[in-house]
Amino acid sequence: MNKKIFFVVCIFLSFSWISKAEDSKKIADSAVVYYSQNKFDKTIACYEKILSNGYESPEIYFNAGNAYYKTKQYTKAILYYEKAKLLAPSDEDINFNLELSKKFVVDKIDVLLINLQVLCHLIRGLFLAL
Repeated sequence: MNKKIFFVVCIFLSFSWISKAEDSKKIADSAVVYYSQNKFDKTIACYEKILSNGYESPEIYFNAGNAYYKTKQYTKAILYYEKAKLLAPSDEDINFNLELSKKFVVDKIDVLLINLQVLCHLIRGLFLAL
């Protein structure tokens, strides 16, 4: 009896997995169409849906990164390019787009460091004036 239940559950899960794979393929096709129409927010939503279904590949992360780049969300583009790079470290396109995206991000640390230096200079000036 337990073997029959196990077998039925396995068949059900197989059909569920196949159905999810077909849905993800349709969503990916839609993402390509949206991207070609410059509808990048819809493209992003499609790739996020595919990823939430448990599928990942360097292509999915790379394409999501491209859509984020097009919407000038450079930090998110970098995140997705980094994820793509983990799965395909020698891919030249991923590495190129990753480096390109990094050029658009300003480190907040540099600004904070300058502000701290100015603050220290002001405090030092106050003590010297006393």
